Order: sequence, then structure tokens, then C-alpha cells
Amino acid sequence: YKLAPKKMDELDKFLDKNLAKGYIQELKSPIALSFFFVSKKDGKLRPCQDYWYLNSYI
Repeated sequence: YKLAPKKMDELDKFLDKNLAKGYIQELKSPIALSFFFVSKKDGKLRPCQDYWYLNSYI
């Protein structure tokens, strides 16, 4: 799905930072999680993932 340009930039930063630290890794999986941002009171964006689909397999 599409994200606004500002949110896409934030997503790229989030992925680059967390891939470099080893917190996340690239996978090829038939299951993908929704990724979105929630605005914080200070105007920054908080990254979130929706695990409801994955939880149905647990």
C-alpha cells in the first residue's frame, strides 16, 4: 500500500537503522505485516505494525 512521502522517508530511515543494528532482517515470507505510523503529540511519527493476521497462525 502507498504511504505519504514524509511517511515513506520515515519508513526508509526506520528500516535502514534497524537493519544495520540487526534488530530486523530481510525475509521472503508469504506473510507480510501492515506497517503504519501514528502521530505523537510532539509531531514525530511512531512506527507500528499490525500483527492480527500473523496471530491467526499461532
